Amino acid sequence: MNLARALAVCALVGGLTACDHSSRHDAGPRPYTPGQVREAFAAVGINLSPLDSGLVGITPGLRARFTAYEDDIGVGVYKIKTPSTVVTLAVAGEEPPELKTARNVLVTYPKHSRLRPKIRRALLLLSGRAKAGPGAA
Repeated sequence: MNLARALAVCALVGGLTACDHSSRHDAGPRPYTPGQVREAFAAVGINLSPLDSGLVGITPGLRARFTAYEDDIGVGVYKIKTPSTVVTLAVAGEEPPELKTARNVLVTYPKHSRLRPKIRRALLLLSGRAKAGPGAA
């Protein structure tokens, strides 16, 4: 996998703030945890590895970054929600990556990835709109 591509997605986040009220009466759905994200992808046969980079420390709101090296998939887990603006960089002559989001999760992958259906299924598993089970992958 081209490590440059794994680092190619940079998120520019403006104005992410958390409401620090003890009551959750009007709070939206809870953000997914990095563990939940890894479990959902593992359930469809995509094993994510933590990406050891400085992006987590320098990208506002980024909580964890994962990759599936052999398939060129990047997954960012944000603290509250996905960024409102996403800048993607592509190598000259290559198509830019596809982007899919679910709450606070941003997934990037090659446009014609053979794992596209599994990525969508993992996001559905996270949202509770799909059930894991035999033949789910």
